[in-house]
Amino acid sequence: MEYKGKKYVSLKELSKDIQVPYSQLMHRYYRTGDIEDAVLWAAKSEEKKKSYILWNRQYENVNSIALAFGLNAGSIFARLKENESLEEIVKVLLQKETITFHGKEYNGISALATAYNHDPSIIFDRLKYGFELERALLQPIRKINRPEFEITYRGKVYASKNELYRELGIAGVCIHEMMTNHGTDFETAVDIYWETKVKAGIPAEEMLSYLPVCIIRGRYYKTVVELANEIGISTSALATYKYRHGCEGVIDTLQAMQLETKEGYILNGKVKTYKELIQITVGGIGGGDIKLTGACGLVLGFERTLAGLLMALSFLLLFHAVRQCVRKIRKANCVAEKEQAYPLVPFLLLGMVISVLSLL
Repeated sequence: MEYKGKKYVSLKELSKDIQVPYSQLMHRYYRTGDIEDAVLWAAKSEEKKKSYILWNRQYENVNSIALAFGLNAGSIFARLKENESLEEIVKVLLQKETITFHGKEYNGISALATAYNHDPSIIFDRLKYGFELERALLQPIRKINRPEFEITYRGKVYASKNELYRELGIAGVCIHEMMTNHGTDFETAVDIYWETKVKAGIPAEEMLSYLPVCIIRGRYYKTVVELANEIGISTSALATYKYRHGCEGVIDTLQAMQLETKEGYILNGKVKTYKELIQITVGGIGGGDIKLTGACGLVLGFERTLAGLLMALSFLLLFHAVRQCVRKIRKANCVAEKEQAYPLVPFLLLGMVISVLSLL
């Protein structure tokens, strides 16, 4: 065989010369018969087997990275295809995606660190130094005894800023963001978070990694979207109700919504509103059918109208039976999920016309 102007005695000789796996090359070549395609396939297979290095640790594949950090392997693969760096991908996913740790799911590294009373910035630093996620969370933090790192807050001396954060239960990244985004000094930023904890009744030992929009039954909600998803309503509905009723905040809006009463109907053990019943009803007698029947009753009388109505329903049943037979003969796909509805007016007209003709 010949590859790039050079002849080879066998596939094994070619695989040794270009340094690709023989088994992959042989499998692809005997399947397609194209030597160039087989070489390209074998080279890509070898590339996929290369290990990944992330934060001074080596991983065999993407799945091992996802398992080590509790992330979704599919999310990592999708971002790798966009030529993003592995370090940046994992960093972003740790901040935004769901993390699975010890069988529980956490909404990002901040929620996970808060659950273990750690500062998220410290956990990130440990991961960058090559710590595994479990070690980064469970290993105790050493105290620093160096005078140059000492800091004084409200008359008390702390060995370092990290020690201050741990004692007050405030994440250092929050203080940094407050200082950067709002131009506040260090002491003012700490005051804001500390006073928030005191007013909300959050224990000092519980780590606060963000300013919650509200706290309901001991659970912190970072955004209104998160709260709305939890209670099963849309943010637009919440905002509309707040605007129309002049509520001051999210809590006032929810309390006002709870006090409202609506008429409901029980269907199959579940409460449905009138609007929901209308949406799930298939067919039925509409307003036009009732008006037409009433008009005919005034002109023809009760007996003739009743006879016409019975004939209309009979024609409707006959039409449905014939249509079903035709569909079966043609082997058409029958809709099983939703019943077929027919307009009643044409059959009513036919029945009433026959009823009128019978008078002549």
